[in-house]
Amino acid sequence: MINTPIITVSFNRPDKTLRLVEALRAVKPRHIIAVCDAPRRTHPEDAELCASVKKIISEGIDWDCRLEEDYSADNMGCGRRIYAGITKAFERVPQAIILEDDCIPDPSFFRFCEEMLDRYERDSRIMHIGGSNRIKRPEIFRDSYIFTHTPLIWGWATWARAWKGFDREIPFWKTMSKEQKEQFLRPYSFDAQETAYRILDYDRSACQKVNTWGHQWVLHVLKNAGLAIVPKSNLISNEGFDERATHTKNKPLGLPKRAALEFPLRHPSGVECNRDFDRAFGKANNRHPTIFHRVLFKLRRMTKRSLS
Repeated sequence: MINTPIITVSFNRPDKTLRLVEALRAVKPRHIIAVCDAPRRTHPEDAELCASVKKIISEGIDWDCRLEEDYSADNMGCGRRIYAGITKAFERVPQAIILEDDCIPDPSFFRFCEEMLDRYERDSRIMHIGGSNRIKRPEIFRDSYIFTHTPLIWGWATWARAWKGFDREIPFWKTMSKEQKEQFLRPYSFDAQETAYRILDYDRSACQKVNTWGHQWVLHVLKNAGLAIVPKSNLISNEGFDERATHTKNKPLGLPKRAALEFPLRHPSGVECNRDFDRAFGKANNRHPTIFHRVLFKLRRMTKRSLS
């Protein structure tokens, strides 16, 4: 059984929530904090869907488990709801594993998180333990995991100490000039094009044009000179790439398949950022999509609609 508290995040996708509950049943966590948003008033179908999600959680978690239901009375949106739910949880627990409803973990993900949470509990340099690995570069991963400046949030874990002081409004970013933002991000970017792309993304999040919390969390980690952990194997299958998703409608090309991590773990000899991973991730992800990719994504959506 898993002793670390699990924070689950759900909204209006019963099928995704059911898959997640089934994955949790395989490891039977002792403590689950279920965070759910309320239905949107502008979407009448949400009421029934959200009710189904809550029923799956209350009836599906049928093993010996302390279940806390953190259900909002009004719709807060993806960014505010997740931020508020994690913040509230860390008022009561010192560490947690976080899974959104579309992030289905391999069973080894939980053991990996627990070992990392224990090993780096008192190392303030480590702020984030990721479960996903989106880079197919085995030569980068000589050990079971690496350290990076790139927190990946498709299944992850952290401590209350790392979350402390995190403000989704990111006021420090809002007070920076463009030149200061460029200077701030330059050490963490592959080139000027990546820096410009990230500034645009973070600016949209800061002014709430995108209802998210993930970009703000990345900035919080960077502001504190923190490091994130990425495992050698991709331990998470993100199944949320469809029209119902808030942000991930188009599945990135070349995502590694979910796979188990081998134990015992082989630990890095020291704690330092793997710049090869940061460069590879930035080059693959922090770029505006090409015309080819935009056409490919559109064809994918059209194919899905015709099949459904």
